[in-house]
Amino acid sequence: YLNFNQVDLITLDLKMPGISGDKWLIAERKEGLSTPVVILSDVHQGDASEIVNLLEIGAQDYLEKEKIRLDPRGFKDTIVELIRSHAPKTEPTAVKVGGAAPTKTPDIVLIGASTGGPQALVKLLERMPHTAPPIVITQHMSPKFTAPLAARLAEVSGLKVGPSLDGTPLLAGHIYMAFGDYHLGVADEKGQLVLRTSSAPPFNGHRPSVDYMFNAALGMKRSLMGILLTGMGRDGALGLRFLRKDGAFCIAQSEEDCVVYGMPKEAIEREGADFVGNLEEIRKVMLEAFSKSRKRAA
Repeated sequence: YLNFNQVDLITLDLKMPGISGDKWLIAERKEGLSTPVVILSDVHQGDASEIVNLLEIGAQDYLEKEKIRLDPRGFKDTIVELIRSHAPKTEPTAVKVGGAAPTKTPDIVLIGASTGGPQALVKLLERMPHTAPPIVITQHMSPKFTAPLAARLAEVSGLKVGPSLDGTPLLAGHIYMAFGDYHLGVADEKGQLVLRTSSAPPFNGHRPSVDYMFNAALGMKRSLMGILLTGMGRDGALGLRFLRKDGAFCIAQSEEDCVVYGMPKEAIEREGADFVGNLEEIRKVMLEAFSKSRKRAA
């Protein structure tokens, strides 16, 4: 009998003889499986909600078979990084957890995430107040999955999913995500926060790009909160640093709480974070900032 906790990583197809991939993973997690799992599948639109659910409850990432064939180097890098991130830490982190508290109520919250992001976003945004400022999210994932993820976030947060059309006014109590292959940005036009979309080339290898979103908000003269969550690479790291220099309150997820401590690590090393913490700690900072808004409006 193979002890799956003794291997470094498991790849899992959704379609298997005898049992579906999702049922296998759910059953194994209940039995104590801790090994990282990557879904490898030829994904159809009907599978999207199922995969989003698995990314929330048990899988660390998904890779489409066609993309693996086109980019074997990227596949290898993902596997190596997930194994490295799951390995026991030989040295304690030198990054201090905690930090400053926001002194201003944010007019808008910008969140960037990649590998491990769906699970992190669900935990972070659970049961948000309906008065929460507009939340704009850039999550690295195929457009096939963004609509099911947005629907899931709306379900757990109690917020509404807004359209992602260029010029859309940003409203309190709403979540905004890119539902296609385009960048998201924000702008202040005559006192109204609006969404801006762009088909500019990929930035840091991504479209949508977290750095693009953060950079688009520079110079707005608004109270901003920028949050960078788990993910490979460095997309969003420089943007978070620039946002902080521009007066925004910036947050990075802590190493022990990340599926992959790549993007937050790069931001922290660039002194781009006012606060470093796990999802529960970040959530507390967010809610405290939002409560100031309610008190001020009362």
